[in-house]
Amino acid sequence: MNSSILAADAKPGTPEFDLFIKEVVREMTVKAGQKCTAIRKALVPAPIVDDVVAALRTALGKISVGNPRVEGVRMGPLVSLDQRMDVSNRVAELRNDAELVAGSLDRFELLDADRERGAFVPPLHASLPQSACGTRRS
Repeated sequence: MNSSILAADAKPGTPEFDLFIKEVVREMTVKAGQKCTAIRKALVPAPIVDDVVAALRTALGKISVGNPRVEGVRMGPLVSLDQRMDVSNRVAELRNDAELVAGSLDRFELLDADRERGAFVPPLHASLPQSACGTRRS
């Protein structure tokens, strides 16, 4: 599974921290996260998990979702309505163990697109609690 790992010395405000956030967001949003090489998990040192979650929440909140022909839209649809349903089902399963810390399947702005007919899903970020495996993963 493709991962991105943040080193312990990459604290908020460092170029490495900023690059990590930028690249995780890019991986999540390019081609609506549907490329085979996209990051699936981010490994973060426990002392800065909350900083990473906050930075990702802020950055993902700025991503515009909708018709990719519209200027400023950064994330288009999934390939089909079936895939949107599959994502929705997988997110529901994931929420049994993880907390959705950014994004919402039910509440997101959609630019110049039909929510019912389009396969749109916003960027979503889930975080596992420390109790899930001894350390908290985000």
